[in-house]
Amino acid sequence: MPEIPFGNPIPEYSSYGTSVSLPKWQDNINYEEGVPSAIAAMKSGYPRFFIALNIRRAEYCLHLIEVSKQAESGRSRAEQLAVGSSSSSNSRGGGGGGVIAAVVSGSVKTPSYYKRPAALNNRSGASAQVDGAPAANCAAISDELEETESLRFIEERYGRNLNSRLAEESKLILKKRISGIIVESGSELASGRDHAEQFVSRGVSNLSESDVFLTPTGMSSIFHTHRTILDFIKSEKSICFGFPYTDTLKILSSFGPGSHFFGLGEGSDYDELEALLSSGTEQIAALFTETPSNPLLKTPDLQRLRSLADKYKFVLVVDDSIGNFVNLDTLNLADVVVSSLTKLFSGDSNVMGGRY
Repeated sequence: MPEIPFGNPIPEYSSYGTSVSLPKWQDNINYEEGVPSAIAAMKSGYPRFFIALNIRRAEYCLHLIEVSKQAESGRSRAEQLAVGSSSSSNSRGGGGGGVIAAVVSGSVKTPSYYKRPAALNNRSGASAQVDGAPAANCAAISDELEETESLRFIEERYGRNLNSRLAEESKLILKKRISGIIVESGSELASGRDHAEQFVSRGVSNLSESDVFLTPTGMSSIFHTHRTILDFIKSEKSICFGFPYTDTLKILSSFGPGSHFFGLGEGSDYDELEALLSSGTEQIAALFTETPSNPLLKTPDLQRLRSLADKYKFVLVVDDSIGNFVNLDTLNLADVVVSSLTKLFSGDSNVMGGRY
């Protein structure tokens, strides 16, 4: 498989891909450190950190339209002032007609580029600029939007993209697939007719689509699980077992009573975990772990963690985003399974979502 160039989306020709190619370790370092040359080469990225180029160009075009409206309004006002003051200016032999004349003559132009506000910059803080002739840029954007609309129509009519009117049905089907009810695909999917369904085991009896909750992102599923445990089970500290995706630890530490962090997730960490639990000095609300972990790809001993959860009465939450529910069955050991569906379930890495 040929290497996808640095900064290009994965898949390579996805207009709104949430994954980006960082093929070399130094590329990752440059990106994390915000090296300007690396940031300038980015054509895609995760939406929380990177605004898609199509959206940037559309934003720029809208800005130009607004500036143009303001300039036209100012020009009309200047013309009125010029007409109203022409006789008095002549009688006084001059005056402030220079600025008015400049506006009327059209020498006050809209800017040829738009520098984004700092609040909308990408994660490195580097400003995104769009240079060139405004009319040409906006015309190109208009052509792109028309092409996008045409492609969307084709995909909705003949391809795999469902019309937005089928959103609720699509969510229900996704919940059924996650819970273990497989919906057969076919032409009846789009028509709304009954589907042939069959059950597969997820290791839990009486599991149904009503046990699955969809969220806008994977981190949202972790946050909602964390808040639900604190609100309805017990408001005590949680445990983060193993080195996780960094935002998981931030959620556990920042929202609620706090957390204990066992960063290795192996060896002596199990003994230290048991020592904490058996000390009786504090109650634990939940233990969060990843299988396998991101980015170290370590797999915890879920059997041992399950035994500890039963003994000390805390909720065991497993994040299976890397392995995902297609390849892993962890529900028979976990109380809650959370997943990021982003990059996974659309097939083109251009849709965000999560579940728990």
